[in-house]
Amino acid sequence: MSRIVYIITRGDIGGAQKHLLSLVEYFRDSHDITVIVGSEGPMTDSSRAMGVQVVILPSLNSLNFIKSILALRSIIKRTKPDLIHTHSSLASLSGRIAAKLTGVKSLYTVHGWQFANLESWLKTNLQI
Repeated sequence: MSRIVYIITRGDIGGAQKHLLSLVEYFRDSHDITVIVGSEGPMTDSSRAMGVQVVILPSLNSLNFIKSILALRSIIKRTKPDLIHTHSSLASLSGRIAAKLTGVKSLYTVHGWQFANLESWLKTNLQI
């Protein structure tokens, strides 16, 4: 049984969290899964209800990347995952760096484009 660690910034319910929950539901019977998240919420409740280990790491919700990276590195060394799958930009940055430092393969799923409105703002305000 392979091990997967999912990392996401918040435990509330949004598109990224719903996607992660669908992955957890699909893989929980065939993989050892750990979800690392920056805060409690409906997503963490649902993950636990499916029998998945949940680790709350509040530094994922902050700009303290060094603290997040060090904490994630420690968790990764302890859980020894085969794959780290990151979601959301803050958690992804820390998670992918920690994965690189520990030699674990990582995957990042992009759930939104933070600068989607920048083009229209530039056109409107700069007459481009």
